[in-house]
Amino acid sequence: MNKIKFISLAASVSLAMAFTLSCDIDAKRKAQEVSPAAGTWQKLQWAYALETGSVSSNDKIGYTPPESKYFRYESGPVSANTAVFRATLKESLGGCKDGVWTVTFTYNADGTAKTKAEITGAGCEELTPRFKEIQ
Repeated sequence: MNKIKFISLAASVSLAMAFTLSCDIDAKRKAQEVSPAAGTWQKLQWAYALETGSVSSNDKIGYTPPESKYFRYESGPVSANTAVFRATLKESLGGCKDGVWTVTFTYNADGTAKTKAEITGAGCEELTPRFKEIQ
């Protein structure tokens, strides 16, 4: 009788672990849209800045944010030489709540640029571990 209880308990634990792993994988899959969206935006800002010496709005740089069930995308200039891209979670993904992915692009008068990518929100960085590598 004890063997049956143990096997039943072991099976329940295995199912719970498999379900948790499946949810984590699904959350990561959903979050994967952020990095390409931010990378495209950053590349377009860089190209525009090289041609004009300043940053600009999505319309002028030719960027259209993706349609998304999971994120609200906002971006645009905050000064003549700095623009910000922001992807904000519409609802929790896995263990990530209140997640915000931000890229700040600054174009300097000497023709150099700086990109800084950040993630805020507990448990969110695990969903897109390479996001901060956007350059």
